[in-house]
Amino acid sequence: MGPRFKAAAVTTDLQLQPDKPVDFGLQQFCGACKKCARECPAGSIPEGPKSMYNGYEIWRNDTESCTRFRVTNSRGSSCGRCIKVCPWNKPDTWYHSASARLAARSQVARRTLIWLDDVLGYGKEDPSRTWWFDMEQVDGRVVPR
Repeated sequence: MGPRFKAAAVTTDLQLQPDKPVDFGLQQFCGACKKCARECPAGSIPEGPKSMYNGYEIWRNDTESCTRFRVTNSRGSSCGRCIKVCPWNKPDTWYHSASARLAARSQVARRTLIWLDDVLGYGKEDPSRTWWFDMEQVDGRVVPR
C-alpha cells in the first residue's frame, strides 16, 4: 500500500474466487531501502519501522506535511519524488524485471539493487527532462528555473 495505491471500488457480477495475498518481497525490500523517506523533500515519509493504522501495518506518510509542501512549492503543485526514487518503480524492461525478481527472493539482491540504484543515479533530477512547471520565461525564451 505505497504511494501508488488509490482506494477504489470495483463493482462486478463476475464470479470471483477469493485467494490469499502473494508475498513477492516488496515489504522486505521497502524495509531495507527507505529511499523514498531519505529523498522526500518535505520529510513526510518515516524512516523507522511500520506502524498499525486502520488495521494495516504501514509506513504512514504525514499527509499534512506532504500536502503543505506540494501547495506551497514555488516550483509547482506536484512532487512525486517518492515514486520517482523508488527502485521498485522502474520501466518494464527485461533487466529491471529480472532485478525485481531477484530482489523478491534474496536479501543480498535487495541490498545490491538499492545500492546499484543509487550508483546509477536513478531518481535524481534530470535537467533534460524538466517538467513544465519548472520552466520560466526569460527575455522571451522558456528556460529551466
